[in-house]
Amino acid sequence: MKLRNKKRIVIAALLGLTLLLTGCPNSDKTYTLSNEEYLLGWTLHNIDNTTPTDLTYSYNELSVYNYTYNYPTYSSRTFDKVQYWIAPFQQMALSSIIRVPVPLNRVIYLKGSNAYSNSGSIYPHDWSYYQLMYINYITGNDTITSFYDYTNTEFYGPNFDNPFDSIKPSPGQMEQVYFGTSPYTPASVIVRGTYLKLNGPLLKGYDGKSYLMRHLSGDFEQVLPPPTYKIYLNDVLKQEGNFTPLGSSAFGRWEYSSLDYYLGKDGNYFVEVSLSSGYPVFSKVLVKSSFFKDAGTSEIKMPVLKHIEFPSRFNLNEYLPIRLDFENQEQIVDVLMYYKTNVMDDWSLISDKNTASLSITDNDAKEINFKFIASTNEGKATYEIYPISLKAIDVFCDHNLSYDINNNTFLNGECLDDKENPVSGIHVVYYSHDELLGQDKTEIGGMYSSSFNKNLDTVETKFQGTGVYNAIRDKVPYCIDPDSSPDYSLMNIDYLITPQKNVDLYLKGFAKAGYSYSPNSSGISKRFKVIIDNCDGNSVIESYCTANQTLLSAKIACPNGCANGFCISNGEIDSHEFAMDGVVVPDYYFFQWDKDGFIYNININPANKLAIIQKVPKN
Repeated sequence: MKLRNKKRIVIAALLGLTLLLTGCPNSDKTYTLSNEEYLLGWTLHNIDNTTPTDLTYSYNELSVYNYTYNYPTYSSRTFDKVQYWIAPFQQMALSSIIRVPVPLNRVIYLKGSNAYSNSGSIYPHDWSYYQLMYINYITGNDTITSFYDYTNTEFYGPNFDNPFDSIKPSPGQMEQVYFGTSPYTPASVIVRGTYLKLNGPLLKGYDGKSYLMRHLSGDFEQVLPPPTYKIYLNDVLKQEGNFTPLGSSAFGRWEYSSLDYYLGKDGNYFVEVSLSSGYPVFSKVLVKSSFFKDAGTSEIKMPVLKHIEFPSRFNLNEYLPIRLDFENQEQIVDVLMYYKTNVMDDWSLISDKNTASLSITDNDAKEINFKFIASTNEGKATYEIYPISLKAIDVFCDHNLSYDINNNTFLNGECLDDKENPVSGIHVVYYSHDELLGQDKTEIGGMYSSSFNKNLDTVETKFQGTGVYNAIRDKVPYCIDPDSSPDYSLMNIDYLITPQKNVDLYLKGFAKAGYSYSPNSSGISKRFKVIIDNCDGNSVIESYCTANQTLLSAKIACPNGCANGFCISNGEIDSHEFAMDGVVVPDYYFFQWDKDGFIYNININPANKLAIIQKVPKN
């Protein structure tokens, strides 16, 4: 009886350990941002009083899986991970759905040992590790959006349909897996014996590790049509179909094996495969293959694509490295690469080799489409990818620091792109004077927050870049004060104030401070702080810039009082503002206004309050 109870306790403990390791850590920030994860399991047989109570392992017993997570382009609606670590005795498994911050590199260490006794297995399956990502950019009505949130997946490992029979830990095994990382690799049309097939999944992840999977059915195909194929013989359509067999147990899932055509006749064959990733890149992919078959043909060797190297984002005037790799490189006799941006009418040749570089100089270019043609002695394959790369977007992360009575520091910030859109789900890291403080993930709305158990005079937020987002550049502070106030922090105020000597105090102006990023494709950050001159009783609150480009304000008493944000001259209230197109513009020496495609250069004479406005088209 005692031994039976001990077995029950051990089994319960193992189940509890498994649940603890896989867990439900959806709100655990430490887990979400971790760079390492250990999933270890032991199976104990014939438990008695001599059974060891210490569980040990060595590094050589571990399987090591390096997972890299990125956005394919910009922030997606969902970027959620599902993970199972299933013990041999488990009949049921549960998992949290966790949003992964990007970019992130995480190493998963696996060990699942001794699932079999000397007499064979007494369990229904072996140890199994399973991970997939839900990534969705598609929106529509609530039903369509919710459907696509959890039908667009990227997966690595065997048996997509069965988490209980997926990755088996093997001591010493090492793999590098990419999720959400462009460029993807489209499938190749091949001839195997007398049958026409695809060489594998329709779209593989970066470097061939992982692949895209989608379920489609009914009305959802109107939003994103299923991948299709057409087969022609001597210019006559012989067969067409799609890769989502709705009548099968796959429930409309992408199935590359749907193409299985018997080459029963001789002649000129042409095959076209069309598909969409559902992402902003690879949103349309065409694979066109052609070859000739006759009775004397013993084997038809078609180009088999292995890998594409092409950055998912481009900055103007920066060179992009491009490379094509083929499984049968020794059989490739010719390669031609072309590109076309959204402002080009025709394809332009990049190179007639496997490697090249490309620089985009047109400021109106928003995307790059890519075409390449590869040939063997027996056949030719043309790939068209619309688009393969998007114009880079800069990210600006600004925050405020506050303190409590114990000198703890509290940080609250926001990450926006250069069009003022929030950037959610990105991995940011905190530094203070080059000291690493910690890391975080931006939430919906681009918000982030943290606290530190010490007083920090400055905190810098860094982001490595992912998808179309550039890494945060080194910040160069700037401060602009159009009415040219002196640095009041370095001087004692002379209270013999006059309009002739203290012009800035008798003009209602403002000062603006922010950061520029160098080098930077977008120029000055749109995130800045502005202080507009205002009154506090008979004193003016005058904004100014310090020598180190910091924005401050000083409270200065006005001899005749203050009104509308400036000192009153000779006891008369004289407004120093004027309106332009319904916008009130402060009065100072020079102002530049960007509005409706024009630049307004405004010069103001503070003596007579006259303004000269020059309107010029914006280049």
